[in-house]
Amino acid sequence: MTTQKIYESQYQRIFLDQTNAIMHNEWMEESIQMDEADFKSELMKLVGCIAEHPVKRQLIDTLNFRFIVSPQLQEWTDVEVTKKNKMNGVKKVALIASQEFVTQLSVQQTLSEEEAKTLDTRFFSDMKEAKDWLLA
Repeated sequence: MTTQKIYESQYQRIFLDQTNAIMHNEWMEESIQMDEADFKSELMKLVGCIAEHPVKRQLIDTLNFRFIVSPQLQEWTDVEVTKKNKMNGVKKVALIASQEFVTQLSVQQTLSEEEAKTLDTRFFSDMKEAKDWLLA
């Protein structure tokens, strides 16, 4: 899969695979230093990348994500990020997380918000499995 890096900050990197219509964002360990404004700004950058380069698939690598998302931010993410990404064409979302992370309730709460329920979303602990599912 050929990817092009289209954004990088201390908190995340965003890659575009135009051939397979996949936007891939990879969170960094430095995300532990984010505050709420940083989190919102980083997600709005992702929304902007998807608006500029419409894709059907999104790959979110949270293996190094360290920011704790409050219930209020979960709701904000649903309206300001998930809904907009869906409007811009995203149909499938694969989320890469550690096995421990996958079993945590907070992760499932983030994806149980109203807009997120309308996307085909799956959790994976393996990058290859996630990409294979996105392309299926």
